[in-house]
Amino acid sequence: MSSSKLDIGSVSGTQGAHNLVGNFGNVSIGAKEHLQDIRTKEFNACQQSLYLTDSYIDREALTRTKGRRVPGTCEWITQHPTYQYWLHGTGSSSLLWISGGPGKGKTMMSIFLTEELAKSPTANVIYYFCSAQDEKRNTTTGVLRSFVHQILRCMPEFLNHTQPFFESRERIQETLSSMETLWIIFQRMVTDVDLHPIYCVLDGLDECDEAGLRFLVVKIAGIFSPDIPSAAQTGFKLVIVSRHIHRLGGIHRCKKINLDIDNDDAVKNDVKQFIHARVLELSSLDGFNQEPHEHIQTTFIERAKGTFLWVGFAMTELVRQTTCSQVLTALDKLPVGLHAVYNQIILRIPKAHRATSFKILRWVTMAETPLSLEQLGSATGLMTSSAGLRKERNIRDGIAVSLLK
Repeated sequence: MSSSKLDIGSVSGTQGAHNLVGNFGNVSIGAKEHLQDIRTKEFNACQQSLYLTDSYIDREALTRTKGRRVPGTCEWITQHPTYQYWLHGTGSSSLLWISGGPGKGKTMMSIFLTEELAKSPTANVIYYFCSAQDEKRNTTTGVLRSFVHQILRCMPEFLNHTQPFFESRERIQETLSSMETLWIIFQRMVTDVDLHPIYCVLDGLDECDEAGLRFLVVKIAGIFSPDIPSAAQTGFKLVIVSRHIHRLGGIHRCKKINLDIDNDDAVKNDVKQFIHARVLELSSLDGFNQEPHEHIQTTFIERAKGTFLWVGFAMTELVRQTTCSQVLTALDKLPVGLHAVYNQIILRIPKAHRATSFKILRWVTMAETPLSLEQLGSATGLMTSSAGLRKERNIRDGIAVSLLK
């Protein structure tokens, strides 16, 4: 036998087998392709199990509801020293908290950040918009499922972090309902040394359920701690955008941008640009020239008190009018500030429904944890059944009649 040839004598095979005889180099008979197929099926199954909502669609729905960002607004944040420190810093500086009161444009700021950060040629962007009104988007498990799903989409090779928890139907169900298990997966991903740079935007953290919020805050503070090996040593950067909340524990020690105090002038300038754009919506009315335009814009600036939400409420009133005179009359009746707007809305509730409405508002306001629909119905007396209607539908209709007239 020479060094370059292998002589094969008798060759046999069982019935149905294929006998291969000849010179072979690297031999691969379907093995790699088969393993790749298995890997692809595992990846798809894991992604399908994790999926709850599509964050991109959620963002588009918010844009449709709130309107598109007015060009020039929110852009000041990119030049803010604290934001720059977060963007370019390392270690514990990789966590940023942007907070503000009602109507300060927090969600629009989050939308802007997801779009701005996506311009990076070297980093991926993941994001999540919490909503107290959506049962799929107000839980910690929902947040973590979405983040794991998005990271896995960016880095399919991280399937090894998830696969052990998705090996059987029972294990999958346990994983998807467990904050602890989902956090373990998420933590392993964001602390992996092979993680590609990722920017993460979490909007409305304060709208999560109370128990989940406490859990998530402690865990987030832990992975950005400078004292232990964590996400602070990888390319993972997180910005939280929420109302001022006092139960954020260790997150209070991170870098912060306050929209109400430190950056009030920047926010008010954004509100002015927003007002200018919204008032232009009235320009199709006969007689709407420079004079009424300036008067309406000045009035809005004075009464909005630096909040986008007030402008939204006010424009809802004005666009209902059909003449310039009606617009100016409605303008004079607009209250000053958000609290006055809320009072006006409550006073519009028909007298026949006010008692039930006040019960609903009292229970929702005073409850230590968010109430389920059935709990709220029981507390307010809306549990009575109607022929042909399910209990849940009856409660929803009762709330709608009482508060949404």
